[in-house]
Amino acid sequence: MLDFEAPAVLLLALPLGWVCWQWFRVRGVTGWLRLTLLGLLVLALSGPRLDIGGKGVDVVVIVDRSRSVSPKNQSESLGLVRDLEQTRGAGDRLAVVTFGGESRVESELSENKELGSEYGEEIDPDGSDLAAAIGTALNLVNPTRPARLLVLSDGEANGRDPSSTARRSREAGVPIDVRPFERSKVGDTAVESIRLPLSVSPGEPFQFSVWVAADGERTGTLRVIRDGRELASAARRFRSGRNRLLFRDILEAGGVHHYSAELELDNDPVPENDRGSGVVRVEAGPRLLVLTADGQGGNLQRAFAAAQLPVDVARAGDHPLTLDALDGYSGVVIENTPAADVGRLKMARLAQWVEELGGGLMLTGGERSFGQGGYYRSPLDDVLPVSMELREEHRKLRVAMAIVLDRSGSMSMQVAGGKTKMDLANLGTAECIRLLGKEDKVSVIAVDSSPHIIQPLEKVTDPAAMANRALGIKSEGGGIFVYVALVAAGKELAKAGDYSTRHILLFSDAADSEQPGNYQELLEKFEKGGITVSVIGLGNESDPDAELLNDIADRGKGNIMFSMDPQELPRLFAQDTLSVARNTFVKKNDETQPEGIPGAFQAGARLLGELGSGESFPTAGGYNLCYLKPDATMAVASQDEYRAPWSAAWYRGLGRAAAITLEVDGEHSGAFGDWDGYADFLVTHARWLLSGTGDLDGVFVEMIRDG
Repeated sequence: MLDFEAPAVLLLALPLGWVCWQWFRVRGVTGWLRLTLLGLLVLALSGPRLDIGGKGVDVVVIVDRSRSVSPKNQSESLGLVRDLEQTRGAGDRLAVVTFGGESRVESELSENKELGSEYGEEIDPDGSDLAAAIGTALNLVNPTRPARLLVLSDGEANGRDPSSTARRSREAGVPIDVRPFERSKVGDTAVESIRLPLSVSPGEPFQFSVWVAADGERTGTLRVIRDGRELASAARRFRSGRNRLLFRDILEAGGVHHYSAELELDNDPVPENDRGSGVVRVEAGPRLLVLTADGQGGNLQRAFAAAQLPVDVARAGDHPLTLDALDGYSGVVIENTPAADVGRLKMARLAQWVEELGGGLMLTGGERSFGQGGYYRSPLDDVLPVSMELREEHRKLRVAMAIVLDRSGSMSMQVAGGKTKMDLANLGTAECIRLLGKEDKVSVIAVDSSPHIIQPLEKVTDPAAMANRALGIKSEGGGIFVYVALVAAGKELAKAGDYSTRHILLFSDAADSEQPGNYQELLEKFEKGGITVSVIGLGNESDPDAELLNDIADRGKGNIMFSMDPQELPRLFAQDTLSVARNTFVKKNDETQPEGIPGAFQAGARLLGELGSGESFPTAGGYNLCYLKPDATMAVASQDEYRAPWSAAWYRGLGRAAAITLEVDGEHSGAFGDWDGYADFLVTHARWLLSGTGDLDGVFVEMIRDG
């Protein structure tokens, strides 16, 4: 369909044609050529646009799921979305974006996809960022197709002013329709505010107030909750207007404490505003947080407690690691815990806490830590004083690897940052290729209902070119046929010649892995041929095809990794490649190193104080092979062929970071775990972390304007 930005300009064709005919008329071909050029000029000025987006219209529904929207209105919005799904005409496409404190894409534009019985994305109900939701919806719109936005909201927004994104929508030619959720506020009673002191000292009594606004006299109960536990409860008759209620409290533990006030009323027209919240910070001394995989502190906790260092121990997967939760700590120690247990978002918060708020972080070694544990390419990778890359000079094996990527329709969905799931899988593939050496071989296969060889099996002589081919893979629709994917990967690895290490990395949607065929028999053949298979599943272990993916990895003698966070994909791809190409946890050789791997203090390492002055360092049973970063200080190094850092530290932003690559509490601690100086060694690192926080008056920002 052809339309025009300024169709009125076309009316100029008549007077311009008449003027040209009266005063500039030329006979023959020249005259007709002039008229044709004049017509084309007028046509160009009118702004012609050809719609090549196909039939139908795109509608993006923006649904407010914040706390101010009642459950009844939430249910009505879901019903309206279902009605729109059922009434789509030929070529019409529908998408759904929901929002609270942030916006989430519930479903991409589709002619047939249905949302289901409930919204699937988690949002923060205590916010209402309508501007971000409109921006997310506009990012879904195809500029070559007609589109409309439909906003279902009560209009209560507390994010950026939505008028700026509304103007952007107008400039893009996308109308915004609004269906408001109107609610009566007659007779409403609400928690207006909870007023707390900004900070108190441990053991200091303080008073705080809760203000309740009532539209008429009402009777109800006000409950005050601190850190999830009820502090006080009072039945009151609230007079019309503003009511002030006073409470008192004493706090001992340092850090941020959360308070909330909740009203319990009968027949309140707006129950969503019956809650208020606030925080108090207790200014306490330095304190350590130790995170472990099982929540047990072990020898590390005992060493810190013996030195009278205040310490808390938590399971890494359970601690929220928000900036509020970290406020009471000066240092965090992660002890031999996989990166997956911590999670990308929590690692990003830890990195921010170190660099911007002056916290101290230390990572200790083991078979579940550093590169072996998935910290390579994680948000903590840049913070640590050691690097975990795969260096060519320390490689032991040549690897032939086939990377199989799901490029089905589900991979086209956008995630945060504007990238699709396919883009992130491609980035992970590129990272795998860069980790491999020149003597390694790699193949990349994209699979939907059939396999497509993107990169045939070749030596990695030009990793940049190979990575670029992988980065160009696009989602093509359909599903992923698992059996044909594995067969294609096996055929590629059959070309590997005398390479003894052959590995398949299968990436697939845990909710959409189809046509597995007789994969059991195929994997038996792979095992006989020395081929291992790892699986990265996008989703979780409760998804419909997760059991299949688990079984493939189990029979393939490889790794199985699930993640709901697509942004984790590059890290997971790198983790599997590192585990295949090199065992990054170095263990002692019982024949040549019966007493363990030797290590030694490094002369002149003053960053951690007088560490190891005048004594030798004990042997260890194993360590994580890492490399010292420029500007970092190495206090202890292995005395084997690698000369690798066992203890390293540096300043990072406003904070401090240290790494002990030895297993501090486990079977590979060796003589180090029984050493007389064991506790002092660990406590010295901890005290260095703790000494980094405090007064930052010496830190300032200088702004220089240039231009």
